[in-house]
Amino acid sequence: MAGRRSGSLALALLLLTAGCGGFAPGAGDGGTGLTPAPVPTAGEAYPPGIGASGVVDPQTLARAHERTLENASYRLHSNRSTYFTNGSVRSRIDLTLHLSRDRHHRAVVRTAGPHGPVILGRPPASAVYWSNRSLYASRLIRGDRTLYSVTSDASAPVATWSYWAGTAAFGGESSYAAARYAGFFRDIPTTVAGSRTRNGTTYYRLRGRGTEATAFAADPVDAVGPAGPGPMLRATVSEDGLVRSLHLRYRAFDDGAEYTVDWRVRYRQVRNVTVTEPAWLDRALE
Repeated sequence: MAGRRSGSLALALLLLTAGCGGFAPGAGDGGTGLTPAPVPTAGEAYPPGIGASGVVDPQTLARAHERTLENASYRLHSNRSTYFTNGSVRSRIDLTLHLSRDRHHRAVVRTAGPHGPVILGRPPASAVYWSNRSLYASRLIRGDRTLYSVTSDASAPVATWSYWAGTAAFGGESSYAAARYAGFFRDIPTTVAGSRTRNGTTYYRLRGRGTEATAFAADPVDAVGPAGPGPMLRATVSEDGLVRSLHLRYRAFDDGAEYTVDWRVRYRQVRNVTVTEPAWLDRALE
């Protein structure tokens, strides 16, 4: 991804002492609020790759997540923000993707911050990308300028739904959801914090905290090399293995300059999304 910064990058992950409400149960659980519930018993059936002790097979869980979304419609929201120590935004990419079963899509993207990704040009900027697999249209807003584009050429990476669902939403380069989740759940030990059944589906809440020895699969945009103490992870997983929500928070360094990474991913409206033409398509076709 174009947001990569040069320099010697090393991680020291954040020990959260405040703001933990960001990990509140219910984020991304399909629209339900997950209130505290008894921890599942050892004899209970769990999602693929999860057992009574937490995630026991990250690859199996990642494959189940990928399999559940195959050919399904859904809405994906990914917000990856980094903050300077004074709390101001260092970088941000906020993406909402609506994907229909026939793979029509609409992606709404916003970038911000002096170190923000330049996928839309220099931040701040916002854009909407839409496609019905025949036409690929976009509307880009930067400052007081609005630019429209329409093409039938699908060769550009940003024209494809898979770019937004995988590469852009999960940290750039080839970091698709399954690979990213397998790394997170491999490197951060988790426990099952509780479960709740809603509308016939059981959701499991996972909590995780890395240790000083954790070989954390950090975002390559931020860092390479071993992690420091205390990455915080919260996730909600449905019984079929879909990771409905994930919240990850850690501290990183870029050439000695410290910043905090806050990354949230949510899947909603699974098998219940349609995508229609944007109101501005005629303007783009002019």
